[in-house]
Amino acid sequence: MLLNNVCNIVILLWGCVMVSLGICMMLFPEIVIENYGLQASGSIGWSAISGNFSSLICFLGLAAVLGVSTKNRFWLFNVLIVESLILMGRGIAIIQHGYSVEVAVLLVAEILIAVIIVVQIKIEPLRKDPLGQDSSISV
Repeated sequence: MLLNNVCNIVILLWGCVMVSLGICMMLFPEIVIENYGLQASGSIGWSAISGNFSSLICFLGLAAVLGVSTKNRFWLFNVLIVESLILMGRGIAIIQHGYSVEVAVLLVAEILIAVIIVVQIKIEPLRKDPLGQDSSISV
């Protein structure tokens, strides 16, 4: 029960941080560009950061919060799928462009949250709908 609560808290906090980061990326993309060393060339670059990247980050956070608050593992599976894609992209980027300590920090953080979500999916009891059927995907 303690591990379940700790996982819930960590995922909930991470989800709130991701939603906040996504909203900041929408409203203040120049801060993100400055902190991540990106370059937005013209309106297409700004649109990609404010639209594409920020919406992905917001979705990750909202799905994590929904997964914990509704106890429906479906949302956590979505986060896990997107995190897996992000990790694959980081791996490809390392192969193509090289490795640095900054990338290692991001890798460790993403692997850690993915492991916590997997643990939570495994230990969270199934939620039953009013008809008594499982409402989440079983693992």
